[in-house]
Amino acid sequence: MTVTLQKVETEIIEILDDMTQDWDLEVEEITPKTSLVNELEFASIDYVQLVVAIEEHFGRKLDFSELILNDGKYVSDISVAELVNFVTRKLNQD
Repeated sequence: MTVTLQKVETEIIEILDDMTQDWDLEVEEITPKTSLVNELEFASIDYVQLVVAIEEHFGRKLDFSELILNDGKYVSDISVAELVNFVTRKLNQD
């Protein structure tokens, strides 16, 4: 079954909304352009919690190292759109 980009986007934004609802952020709305570090102030533990939440939500393990590592170095930030594109691609691989 193919998962649509729109469905994944909606569900990931819901996960992010749940995660950040009690955080004192200046972001009014999470959109595809929202950055996890610069705007949502994600730290390492937040990435771990997000990965776990996404994998539990979609019921499968996804190899997030492809998303967060570039030439062996961690990327400095990820947008919601990049995350959505990655998850959609991984879910549709099988």
